[in-house]
Amino acid sequence: MNIPFFALDRQYQTIRTDILNAYDKVMSSGKVIRGINTQMLEEEIAARCDRQFAIAVNSGTSALMGAIISLHCQSKNILCPAESFVATANAIYSTSNNPVIVDSDYSGLLNIKKLTKSKLENASALLYVNLYGNCLDYDNLRVMLELYGISNLPIIEDACQSFGSSYKGIPSGKLGTISCLSFDPTKNLNNYGSGGMILTDDIHVAEYMRNFRSNGTEVYSHRLEYGINVQMSEMDAAGLLVKLKHFDKWQARRTQIANHYNSEFSKIFALDIPTQTLDSVCNWHKYVLRASHVDRNKLKEHLEKNGIETRIHYDMSLRQHQMNIDKYDTNTISHKNCQEKLSLPIYPELKDEEVEYIIKVVKEYYGK
Repeated sequence: MNIPFFALDRQYQTIRTDILNAYDKVMSSGKVIRGINTQMLEEEIAARCDRQFAIAVNSGTSALMGAIISLHCQSKNILCPAESFVATANAIYSTSNNPVIVDSDYSGLLNIKKLTKSKLENASALLYVNLYGNCLDYDNLRVMLELYGISNLPIIEDACQSFGSSYKGIPSGKLGTISCLSFDPTKNLNNYGSGGMILTDDIHVAEYMRNFRSNGTEVYSHRLEYGINVQMSEMDAAGLLVKLKHFDKWQARRTQIANHYNSEFSKIFALDIPTQTLDSVCNWHKYVLRASHVDRNKLKEHLEKNGIETRIHYDMSLRQHQMNIDKYDTNTISHKNCQEKLSLPIYPELKDEEVEYIIKVVKEYYGK
């Protein structure tokens, strides 16, 4: 078999007619930006995430930048987890702030136990990441902040990987002062280019962001307000609206595959299947094994020799990106995670026989 890690071409074939019709309608209208599709997408995403306001932008990175700027952070410390895509740290750097990196736990999420009072008191915001679609224990985070008397610290939820996930019945996208989504091609709800969204219940943040995404003025009022051009096109919004109609069905299939992986792999390495936060529902953006008893790189080679494409998320922590590698502290959970984790294919278009083949090849490596 030849099983790719991503298969957008497969997804496209199932919705091709609807996608092309949506694109044609946009182009035929002549309204390619700031139109009805963008408005409808914002309303539907806001409703799904139980937010009052949603502001569409051109990428998840732009959403993170806008979130930070809207909180008026500049030349300040922003706490963030050690494990994430570099866009998380880049958004902090690009807004003239300093990332203060906190070690991960074994699931890859921000390690709440590593948040010290001094770090929190010297931070202007905390940016956490729902890595691989697994939600942070948000109540535990709030208890920690209240314990230190810092309950008013702004929290940015990087939900770029967790649209469709939930924590204690609360949808991801609701768990923070501001939440940010990405519609990158790799995401569960994906665009063929890119795209992002800022979610908030604060009308002042919403108004600021509507101006920010359009060079500082949504309605050409020419006020001297900072902004850049990070608008989402009508084509992107129209395509995402088509995919949103299929999203719940696609999520059900992802969950089915993940549950089957868990059931089969737990028989041979129960501690190495993905760890999920208690009372949360994961969207299974990634299915990430921990190869703690075998050589991760050799397991990867074994799978690829048998036609199964895998990925490593991530081979370096943000701290390792940030610092001189000779001074990098390897005595961290995040470093261990980066040495052991391997992502397997998981997407709705995987066939049952492909899923069984992946399980079979993994078991072969473990001698089972």
